Amino acid sequence: APTIIVDGAKITAKDTGLYLAGPANTTVTGSEITSESVGIEIRAGSLDVSDNTKVTSTGKGATTVSTNDNGSTTTNAAIAVSQHTTDKPINVTIDGATLEGTTALVAANPEDNGSAPANSAAIGVSVKDSALKGNVVNAISKPSGDSTAVNSGVSISGGSVTGTVKDVTIGKDGALTDVSNSTGVNSSITLDKVNNNGTTLDNVSTCAATVNGVRYDSLKKAIEAAN
Repeated sequence: APTIIVDGAKITAKDTGLYLAGPANTTVTGSEITSESVGIEIRAGSLDVSDNTKVTSTGKGATTVSTNDNGSTTTNAAIAVSQHTTDKPINVTIDGATLEGTTALVAANPEDNGSAPANSAAIGVSVKDSALKGNVVNAISKPSGDSTAVNSGVSISGGSVTGTVKDVTIGKDGALTDVSNSTGVNSSITLDKVNNNGTTLDNVSTCAATVNGVRYDSLKKAIEAAN
């Protein structure tokens, strides 16, 4: 696969700072990427972001994710992980970086690729010791009770999240609907020792269990509610 290295760069864009459509291996170190919409969008291949890289979306509108077989899918997010119609694996590693925007990070499967859960590992995102200044979103086209839906595997350890960590579904117009308190949606976002506005989220997921249709971020909380 081709190799792309972005080292010590300063990129300013109106739409997308870096658009990575093919199965290349991209490394971004010590760089600043600022966009009025999306800092980086990856649709296939691997992406490593590290060494105090700062990726910023200055867009003030809501984040949207739409299907697109020839171009970008996302608006208003620092980093968007959005699998292409080509259905190629994506592996993203973010270490010691800062992501800032309405949405700091969105992982999505707008094309309904694969079938859950067999293909869910095809979209993997690992974030370590980074500052996520905005929402963290797992966007699926349909609730995961539908056999065509694939969740993205997002793991966040250390660092901080100042926004909301949530599951959403993608509407036909690209709008994202929060389904964090709905049944039939199994999130793949896990957090370990993450500071969320002064509260440490340790070994939890956005949905560990549901009780009477209400979602709880840990099995302990779900058991307490059931009792």
